[in-house]
Amino acid sequence: MSNRFVNPYHFVEIGDKCSKKSINEYPSKKGITGWIEYSVKTLTPVFITNVTNNKAFQKRFNVSNMHSYDFFSYEDLSGIQEGPVEPKAPVLPGSEIRGVIRSAFEAVTNSCLSVVDEDERIFRRPVEVKAGKPGILKKKGDKWYLYECERYGIKVKDNNKDKNRNFKSELKKYKWEHEIWFKEGGTYEKYIKKNKSNKVLFKLVSDISKTEKNGYKKGYLHKGEDFVKKHHESIFCILNKNDNSIEIPKEVVENFKYSLKLYADSKINKHLKKGHNGYKHINPKDDFFLVYYHKVCDSLYYISPAAMGREVYKKRLKDILDTYSPCSSENCICPACKLFGFVSENGKNSKALASKVRFGDAEFVKTNSSLFHKPIVLNELSSPKISASEFYLKKPNEKAEYWTYDYVKSKHQNKKYVLNNPKILGRKFYWHQKIKKVEEAKEKSERNVGIRPLNAQAEFKGKIYFNKITEKELNTLIWVLTIGNSEEHAHKIGMGKPLGLGSIRFYCDSVKIRTLNAEGNNIKHAIEDRNYDINSIENELRNNPGFEDFLKLTNFEKAPTPVQYPSNNQNKEHYKWFANNKKGSKFHQNLTEVNVKYPYLKKNNNENNKKR
Repeated sequence: MSNRFVNPYHFVEIGDKCSKKSINEYPSKKGITGWIEYSVKTLTPVFITNVTNNKAFQKRFNVSNMHSYDFFSYEDLSGIQEGPVEPKAPVLPGSEIRGVIRSAFEAVTNSCLSVVDEDERIFRRPVEVKAGKPGILKKKGDKWYLYECERYGIKVKDNNKDKNRNFKSELKKYKWEHEIWFKEGGTYEKYIKKNKSNKVLFKLVSDISKTEKNGYKKGYLHKGEDFVKKHHESIFCILNKNDNSIEIPKEVVENFKYSLKLYADSKINKHLKKGHNGYKHINPKDDFFLVYYHKVCDSLYYISPAAMGREVYKKRLKDILDTYSPCSSENCICPACKLFGFVSENGKNSKALASKVRFGDAEFVKTNSSLFHKPIVLNELSSPKISASEFYLKKPNEKAEYWTYDYVKSKHQNKKYVLNNPKILGRKFYWHQKIKKVEEAKEKSERNVGIRPLNAQAEFKGKIYFNKITEKELNTLIWVLTIGNSEEHAHKIGMGKPLGLGSIRFYCDSVKIRTLNAEGNNIKHAIEDRNYDINSIENELRNNPGFEDFLKLTNFEKAPTPVQYPSNNQNKEHYKWFANNKKGSKFHQNLTEVNVKYPYLKKNNNENNKKR
């Protein structure tokens, strides 16, 4: 299976409806209070950041602007660049452990997705590569209108296909996005081998003026993206039609302005450092813009400053999560939020429910090998991109060739259709990888990060405190912590999960219950051991959607191999795999069909696409 690989993450299925009900419908018996004493063992290298110093190994790695960190401890490492000594007392922070256990608890109890950013805008370059149409976006009163335009090319670099003069110097006297008068002068053509003929790409400009002249047309000077081979800027000229204006919803305009922010963000626009100006000459507060647009499904408009721009989707996660949206009221609360609490930030209507559990830090006890891995630079980590709909969304139907958060294109249908009810694939979990050493990055830049991780076989002990919870909640919490006391399964924690770091296994050492009793004027408390029963609770959890997926994804001993970011055989540039995977305007592979039971994807998409 050398031609196949497993994506670093997959999804635990969610059902049709989240398990939510009013807090008054949950059992109201007097709860139990106490703590769980547990042990935890690292099965692979693990790394959790000591944030007091982001240049801890600067001199060791000597990579400009690259962050480097030591493992978490209570030590303040501010100002150290020589490389601190190994922490004598590494710590697994309770906050990190809490996040791990809560995510798992949510998955097996059919609870809400508490950590998603519901309002996050989702964007992506279109699957079907096609230049947008030129247009003018203009505000009239409190409404926005789009005017269809024709694009004319104005020469800024000498080339054999345009015999008109070079206007590069003259254009410095003109303002971008402003009126310009011009004279038409020929066409710019490209020879198409398939048709054995020339195709007109755009009309050309032979002369320009700041004032109106006979025989000249009125247009607007548009500045596009800068690149080395660029030979023309553009002039947009409104087409003379009886009804040439289209009213555009305000949310579409807001998405266009968000697109401008994306071009100005160096983390997203990798060309900023290569001469791209990020469209800084465009003021988002203006009420007049030269744009490119394309229309989908007769009702969806996507507007961008670039001809090959991004689609900023109308739908956001809050539009598709339905009942799985984060809890915000005691009147409709899931099992996880009832136990772990929630905070709903909604201005004056903000609500919160206090947590009934508190996770203390887990402190180091011993190790059977060297405690720390040598400081190392990790391979570049890719941030989660929920815009990759072939991975994050369910395939809408069997005939779907590609789909986004807004629309779907199906086989044998030239038309795209609005996708009214897109479904996310589920809850994201990372596969385990049985690594003993961390692979060091061959190429190092500011996009990498240097770390000193813990080795496997390090053991810690900690406590989880609970207050007035039910017997069922206690048993469920212990089952989740230990994954049913399994010697096969494990959780993942910290940085570097896609690279194989972070596998840990918890063991429940004991459960202590605290009771308070009034004796006369005195209150006495007692601590006693409590037995627990996770077998019966497991039978109940098995009825929840995604339970088997969770067991598959958390199985350390039977983890699939090899796990890696998508790549082709020829290279390890992940974006090229995704580019090849959508060649021909269709998704060749997706995680709906490559499911948790058989999670293998193909590497060499170039060859696969040729065969298809």
